[in-house]
Amino acid sequence: EAGDAKIIKAFLLAIKIEIGSSNQEFNLILDTGSSITWVAAKNSKDLYKIVHHYDPYLSSTSKNLSENFTERYGSGSCKGYYFKDRMKYINNKTFDIIFGAAESTNMAVNEVDGIVGLSKIYDDESKSFMHMMCRGGVTKSRMFSFKLGINATDGTIGKFYIGKHDDFNSEKVVTCEMKNSNYYEKYLWACEMSSF
Repeated sequence: EAGDAKIIKAFLLAIKIEIGSSNQEFNLILDTGSSITWVAAKNSKDLYKIVHHYDPYLSSTSKNLSENFTERYGSGSCKGYYFKDRMKYINNKTFDIIFGAAESTNMAVNEVDGIVGLSKIYDDESKSFMHMMCRGGVTKSRMFSFKLGINATDGTIGKFYIGKHDDFNSEKVVTCEMKNSNYYEKYLWACEMSSF
């Protein structure tokens, strides 16, 4: 399975996903260094412009879990509440996931509305983008890769592959083995790095 991924700038890739029964659309950064997926909430206070905001009242499948979340990154942070709703990505297949709806954000990236955390989650797999796609039947593998092309530049559209595909047999693909077996599975990530 594969969906489009847009290079926002070097090392920042974004995908389009839809949330809820009303198919609210979001552009989200793919982040291998964090585990929580979040979008900006309706009426959130955003330091930088965010185009799309999640409105739970527009979705009949939305559930407010009344649980706080906070995420900090090297270049920003966000905080808000967890919700559970349906997410759609690749071939109109849906899966349920717990994600953050941020009431305040200060991420310094244009053209995006939040983040997809791709790291393994330690406490609740219902918050894991990859795990919940597996559970929802979108894919059978928690492996992913990016195929962007040699010398890809900002604005280039590439592919974000979910699951193993033929290019994993290529010398251009770097498969990353997580060293701490207590927390990570082997071969959780596989990334096409030749475009950078």
